Amino acid sequence: MEAFEKGLSKSYQLHIVTQSGYFDEETKWKIHNTPNVFTYIDFKLGSDELHTLYQNADVLIHPTNLDISSWVALEAMASGVPVIINPMAGISDIVLDGINGLSIPPKNPDAIIEAVHKLFGDDNFRQNIITKARRHVEQNFYVVKNTGILMGWINELIDEKRHG
Repeated sequence: MEAFEKGLSKSYQLHIVTQSGYFDEETKWKIHNTPNVFTYIDFKLGSDELHTLYQNADVLIHPTNLDISSWVALEAMASGVPVIINPMAGISDIVLDGINGLSIPPKNPDAIIEAVHKLFGDDNFRQNIITKARRHVEQNFYVVKNTGILMGWINELIDEKRHG
């Protein structure tokens, strides 16, 4: 919200998707009184509403301080939405800075503003990020492929146990 107010509100809209109860009263007041800010509360994973938001999004900005393996980043990347995120824990395996997304330091509104300008200042760079993000998700996080690999390992272990 601070990055939006500080340097993005004149050119962009902010759509906040979250779960109930995450905002203190001051933040709720700011959200409701700042033009071009929209909130969506308690969307179900895989819902039509969430799918529509991904289809219409230009970028996912996820300045998390808690998320250690971001499903929302994977969903966005698979949907062709570039990602700007804090590289916490397993997130650095999902978003590779400057390759398939942009990493920003935590609690740094200026870094968010800079990342947005970098992403939208160069169409080729942004398209390259989107293409590599989709490929990264397909190669490393595709459930059908990964389930097959996992089942193969399980079958190998079973065979080893049977044949001693």
